[in-house]
Amino acid sequence: MRKIQILNSDIYAGRDNFSELLSTESNLRIISIRDIIRTEYKSDSEIGIKIKEYIDNGTLLPTDFVNSILQKEIELDNKNILMTNYPSTESLYYGFNSLVSSLNIEIEKVWYLKLVNLEYITQKELIKLGEIYTAKYEITNDTLLEKIKAKQKNLNNIIELWKLDYNVLTVNVDYEKENDIREYFKEKIKSA
Repeated sequence: MRKIQILNSDIYAGRDNFSELLSTESNLRIISIRDIIRTEYKSDSEIGIKIKEYIDNGTLLPTDFVNSILQKEIELDNKNILMTNYPSTESLYYGFNSLVSSLNIEIEKVWYLKLVNLEYITQKELIKLGEIYTAKYEITNDTLLEKIKAKQKNLNNIIELWKLDYNVLTVNVDYEKENDIREYFKEKIKSA
């Protein structure tokens, strides 16, 4: 039976580093629905045209439509999978569970990269963005902190759904405390 691991990640929590390390360690193929949709959107494929229609009309992509894209991607090969930051809504959660069940795929692990010490990360991100950019777009420590908290709150709703049926492996990400985040991630992956 094929297996899938799910990686949910707060913004700025190191999703790309973690997914790269986890996919290498566990021999998983990474699927990012966000990347697939971006690629399709830029193409003139039938799927890309439909995506453009939904976006141009200001509507969310329907669950069945997203799942059809996802099914096509999953069926490209027989490798086990790492799904990143999907599903992101309750409707997508139930649709996704139905899809993997119908494809006879076992959800092996659910990961949550939880950003802690939010004040520290907002200060670092403001420095990265630079004074000109932050002034131009009126980005302050408070506005960035509110953005992170809002995204965390939305993700927590999905995490609570996962917890109903699965053991969620939470990795607390504290950039101030951890000097080498990649080594920290490797330790967490190996100990799971």
